[in-house]
Amino acid sequence: MKYTLSYFYSDIERIYGKHKECGVVEVPKRIEWDFEGTPYYLEWNKTDKPLYILLEDTFLLALFSSKNPIHPHPNNLVLYNLKKEVVKIIAPPKAKGSKCELPIIGISDIKVINEEHFIPVHIASGDSAEEFYQETHFLDLVNFEFHSTYYDVMQTFGRSNVPTRYEKYGR
Repeated sequence: MKYTLSYFYSDIERIYGKHKECGVVEVPKRIEWDFEGTPYYLEWNKTDKPLYILLEDTFLLALFSSKNPIHPHPNNLVLYNLKKEVVKIIAPPKAKGSKCELPIIGISDIKVINEEHFIPVHIASGDSAEEFYQETHFLDLVNFEFHSTYYDVMQTFGRSNVPTRYEKYGR
């Protein structure tokens, strides 16, 4: 599947390009594709844009911000088929090392675990200046369930002077 993309920010367009076949893209403005001879597109404005979208041959998986009051499924992964119908809403996984619910903050490119394809899904405690806790869970790209045992944890203390992506671009 070949996708045509446009972005809100020119530096992101330089990174990802205007055409992509598969993979994760950040903050797209518009995505176009042809499926079974019919053109389709998804388009957003700056207030309801997804943070990330995984483009695949048979589906699109979008992450919308929890601070987005416009989108009907905030802080979830939204699975679209290629006819741009919502197939499934995937809630954040349960945190293994935290008692509170953690929102999804990002997704990454596909990872192979035991010859199966997964997408890393990052959940975190937020952009705290004092402490940051993040877990990465792995979503199976066949059944769209999280791996039951495989996950990573990252915890940092203090803060660097480098702005986060959210501080630079907004949510």
